[in-house]
Amino acid sequence: MSLVTPNRWSTVRRLFESAIDMPTIERGAYLQAECADDSDTRQEVLALLAADEVPFDMPVDRDPDSRHADAAENFPEVLGFKIVKRIGSGGSSRVFEAICLENGARVALKVMNSGSNGQSLLRFRQESRVLSRLSHPGIVRLHETGQTQDGQIYLAMDFVEGQRIDEWSTSHALSPQERVAAVLQVLDALEHAHAAGVIHRDIKPHNILVNTEGQVHLVDFGVARLTREDGNRTGFHTETGNIVGTFAYMSPEQADGKASRIGPATDVYQTALVLFQLLTGRLPYEVEDRGAMSLLKAVLFERRMLLSEVVPELSGAIEEVIHAALNVDPVQRPQTVQLFAAQLQVALAQMD
Repeated sequence: MSLVTPNRWSTVRRLFESAIDMPTIERGAYLQAECADDSDTRQEVLALLAADEVPFDMPVDRDPDSRHADAAENFPEVLGFKIVKRIGSGGSSRVFEAICLENGARVALKVMNSGSNGQSLLRFRQESRVLSRLSHPGIVRLHETGQTQDGQIYLAMDFVEGQRIDEWSTSHALSPQERVAAVLQVLDALEHAHAAGVIHRDIKPHNILVNTEGQVHLVDFGVARLTREDGNRTGFHTETGNIVGTFAYMSPEQADGKASRIGPATDVYQTALVLFQLLTGRLPYEVEDRGAMSLLKAVLFERRMLLSEVVPELSGAIEEVIHAALNVDPVQRPQTVQLFAAQLQVALAQMD
């Protein structure tokens, strides 16, 4: 069952296609007039417009104010650390390899870009709160938080010497069984996160690193959602219509902007996407060279390919388990990562 009706999708698409050709300054008034009291639709179209230029494998909630910030490479000055090199960047932050001057430990320093907006600041603080809850060998640890010499917030975390899970699987010529086993490590880390009331919401190969010993590490909790605090559903509340995640690995409930439907089954879906990609070399729908609307339509409506349609040898239980985890309706998926892991273990035992 789809989360979005074709009629509503048609409305969103019509408004998006009209607004995309307008000067940015005119879009708000146009959508206000067209949507009247339908604020959900208006916010969803605005989110799509903001996300349209974002690459399919980058988070769609990146900070537009920081897109061109720090274009010239300037290493931040962080008291107590020596910056070695930049190792990554996102919509509103950069990540550096650094050395702790006190004990010589290598750390990953995630530093907020200058010029980032208030929402990015809230997310940065949220990531600190999330990581402080977690203690698991498959999740990077938070060492400390602070401010650079010019006042930008930073997080000091474990430095993982390794590769993305897709690159690691290829470079080590892993068998299908070994790839499933690696994803079981991801699910073990997610089980710990979910028990602590944390939904990752951005599971993708970029955020799963494997070190030289073959230990999987889940990183980047920058768009994570807290689902429990003092016994109540709380945390970083995403308003309806605010699309959060990465297009290519987004769950249907994320694509629809339905924050109330995001939960453990969201991470189940995204992990199943990663496993499908590890086993076949592609995602179950086309993602290359597609704009925001086309990608979201794929996530919401397009049929998911079966494993055996790409790799004929991968039929049977493993195909059935992954296909069920990719159901458009989160209620129809395994409701916990524990259940998904148990199903994968049974399927793994049956693989040749």
